[in-house]
Amino acid sequence: VSLSDFFAKIILSANGRLNLKDILKHADTPANTEAAAAVPAVLGTPVTPATKPLSPAAQANAVTVASTPPLPVRIGKITLQGGRVDFTDNFIKPNYSANLSALGGRIGPLQAGTLGDVEIRGMVNTSAPLEILGKIDPFSSVLALDIAAKAKSIDLPTFSPYSGKYVGYVIEKGKLSVDVKYRVANGELTAQNSIFIDQLTLGDRVDSPDALSIPVTLAVALLKNSRGEIDIQLPVSGSLNDPKFSIGSLIWQVLGNLLVKAVTSPFALLGSLFGGGEELSHVEFAAGRAQLEPEAEKRLQSLAKALSDRNGLKLEITGRADPDNDREGLKRVVLERKVGAQKLAESVKRGEAVASLQDVKLTGDEYPKYLELAYREEKFPKPKNLIGFTKTLPVAEMEQLMLTHIEAGKDEMQQLAERRARAARDWIVDKGGIAAERVFVLAPKVETEADGKKVSNRAEFSLR
Repeated sequence: VSLSDFFAKIILSANGRLNLKDILKHADTPANTEAAAAVPAVLGTPVTPATKPLSPAAQANAVTVASTPPLPVRIGKITLQGGRVDFTDNFIKPNYSANLSALGGRIGPLQAGTLGDVEIRGMVNTSAPLEILGKIDPFSSVLALDIAAKAKSIDLPTFSPYSGKYVGYVIEKGKLSVDVKYRVANGELTAQNSIFIDQLTLGDRVDSPDALSIPVTLAVALLKNSRGEIDIQLPVSGSLNDPKFSIGSLIWQVLGNLLVKAVTSPFALLGSLFGGGEELSHVEFAAGRAQLEPEAEKRLQSLAKALSDRNGLKLEITGRADPDNDREGLKRVVLERKVGAQKLAESVKRGEAVASLQDVKLTGDEYPKYLELAYREEKFPKPKNLIGFTKTLPVAEMEQLMLTHIEAGKDEMQQLAERRARAARDWIVDKGGIAAERVFVLAPKVETEADGKKVSNRAEFSLR
């Protein structure tokens, strides 16, 4: 068979039915009418949410349709040249149209029980190259195929009817490239969809009841890298023997799940790309302290890398303190600072250069001396000796008395939470190289539990 300058018009009706299905004649019995309505679903056309479950009779009829004998037809080869196919989707509002042109290639031989070669090339909307390669057996009782298809640089604004309905935004700019591989054997579909989107820019918001109720702009910012690219892998599988099977609905479900997961578990997504896993959502601190541990710095490094590659994201940091876990640790930190301040003061008197209190280091031999100096400066009542002077006590007793009189109430806890947030923020900006205007420190939180869960000593992150 040789087809030159051929033309076809494919229309998806307002009720989701392809006009190609009407080529076949069906008896007007109620059971056959239901079964005929099931055939498009089996063959992969959209199934609307209003589709009713099939009656037992219709299910039996659908099985009969799927298990009919193979067609007694053999075609040696089909040669295509200069073909054009127009597609119109009236199911979506506003309607969508696409044009395949310059279609050429070959198909065959086609015969039940044999996979015939497919090699077709053309253009999508006159600008995007299209290539379909593989094998297919359309004449057997059960469809069999192993097909790979590629299309490059399709202009995305033409898909605005779909994005408006299902995402809630029109598309202002962007190009789409797809590389898909579909295999059907024994009624089972396995597919891999590689989707590459370049420079996706969303336009006006569309009020659609079918749109995902998620922050779509955040999902796009999470998926788009610093070059404005989105690279998605969507594995899909299903059974063509299921009367409700629809490849279009299946792909949309998988894509929708990806978008929902992106905004509900953004750090899991970033962790899978840059390392660190879900733990990127926070960094832990030792009880009472606001110094970053090596493990925390490792997480911040992965987070900074992710933010560098996703420059549309903004980071929010909330410092937390837990009164149950942090109180004694915070008292110990204050004690250490008081002791270190004594050595710092002495070093200054001797003219020694010390940058800050954090740089003061105490040896084991020095600690008792400076602890006693700090102890004597404290204003609380101290044990006296027989002649009325402050009594010299062992190190452990001096520490215990000082710890008892150090305040670690709500104000001190709030300051601790603030220091933790600032420590994370400073690392992200100074060492991670993220612009300061992209990082926001939120109000600190002092609580033992949040949403019924135990809260540990941490700085938590969120994305906008």
